Amino acid sequence: MRSALAAIDRGAPPLADRWTENDPVAYVSAERAECKSKVLFRGALPIVAGLSSQLSQPGDFLVDDLSLVPTLVVRDDHGLVQLPVAEKYGLDWVTPGGEAGLGVDEVLGGLAADLRSYAIERQEVCQTRIVRRSMNWKLMSDTFWEAYHIKVLHKDNIAPLFVRNLARFDVFGPSHRLVGVRSSIETLRGRPEADWDLVTHATILMNVFPNTILVMQTDHHEPYRIFPVGKGRGQSLVEVSLIAPAARAAGPRRAWEKTMDLWLGVVDQDFTIGEGIQRNFETGLLPSVAYGRCEPAFEHFHRSIREALEEAR
Repeated sequence: MRSALAAIDRGAPPLADRWTENDPVAYVSAERAECKSKVLFRGALPIVAGLSSQLSQPGDFLVDDLSLVPTLVVRDDHGLVQLPVAEKYGLDWVTPGGEAGLGVDEVLGGLAADLRSYAIERQEVCQTRIVRRSMNWKLMSDTFWEAYHIKVLHKDNIAPLFVRNLARFDVFGPSHRLVGVRSSIETLRGRPEADWDLVTHATILMNVFPNTILVMQTDHHEPYRIFPVGKGRGQSLVEVSLIAPAARAAGPRRAWEKTMDLWLGVVDQDFTIGEGIQRNFETGLLPSVAYGRCEPAFEHFHRSIREALEEAR
């Protein structure tokens, strides 16, 4: 939080040391899509299938037919059964390939402490929607990972809540975290640091490699699970849920519907731009994709994918 206030004072966000490039083929190649699908979605990586609170009692079950490997997870008297699974940090993880490679903590790379602090195991699902768009699944994820577009693209909804072009990026193994700073952070000036509370003055986004994004808001959280559709080139879907502690989740249904509608309106703006970018990629005319110094999360995400593919060879 000190670094955020310092960035506001100097009038410039934290920047990476250099800009980087990626090959647009990563977003359009059917061959690469199949390879990524096999390694990332049908292989030895644990994938988030749902919340522990959805399987709270023996006999409870969870059907995940969005994953590329349709999955049934059942709780019996001895725990979770049916597939190689893990229950950690309020989330249920499934290894679709049947043989575990990286463990959950290795995938999180240090984010476990963050997840534990949110007590997701005590939260319940308030709303869930599925959004399908004509864009590569990685591009859908990309739309979450920089802050400079907010003041322009989202000027009529969430932009007033945030400091212009300010977010902190941190690496955790193949995963990462991006902290968007709210304008309300200015109220902390002159107050003892012992009274500072990051969650109140930020939106915290965690990329749980490869395809789950957890967005931590002040009064609720939002898990996003992103999957390729079909051959995985230019079609994808995202399952977005709103979760909250049980007492808050039991509030008026209409209030949660309004919250969901607000956030779907925001991501619709992002995805509409993303679909235009996807069409540009598919022309084959772009020699490269540039990731700027304020987009280090893009470079890290795509590098993590390349490293996972290389390790699987």
